[in-house]
Amino acid sequence: MEDTGPKISELQKTFELYYDRYWDYLVSFSANFIKDRNLAEDVVQEVFQSFWEKLEHLEDWNNLESYLYSSTKNRTINAIKKNSQRIFEHALSLADYDINTPMHADSLVQDELVKILHDAIAELPDRRRIIFKMKVFQRFSNDEISHKLGISIYTVKSQFTKALAYVRGALAPHL
Repeated sequence: MEDTGPKISELQKTFELYYDRYWDYLVSFSANFIKDRNLAEDVVQEVFQSFWEKLEHLEDWNNLESYLYSSTKNRTINAIKKNSQRIFEHALSLADYDINTPMHADSLVQDELVKILHDAIAELPDRRRIIFKMKVFQRFSNDEISHKLGISIYTVKSQFTKALAYVRGALAPHL
């Protein structure tokens, strides 16, 4: 029985070549969207782990670069979804916090996060800010916001997603 697939040493050399060549580029690519280098490194580590596991079975060796970038993009999107949920939950926990309450030494970090949250919300375009506040602070559903503002649910979802991404970007370096 003749082995027609690549040998392990060839696979390892190929893996090391692509790892050395693309690690920094893929981390930068992911970090450009995530805004968190450590999380981007985790994403790329997962990409290379999957790449190693699938390398022997890949059929199109001419597009390995495309494969790595596509995998990084998809895993970055998944990481953003997970991270957005965590930040959204954190924003909800801060929603009832009054920024004008007196500061205590043990709450300086919390106060700074609240200020960053409020500043980020204030910088949103008017419609987006209104939708974000209705959903996060007043806890209206997309349907309720749609009816109250006379806009489509798609517009509510789209504007909220953009607002959340902006707020997430403002909070992420501090969390």
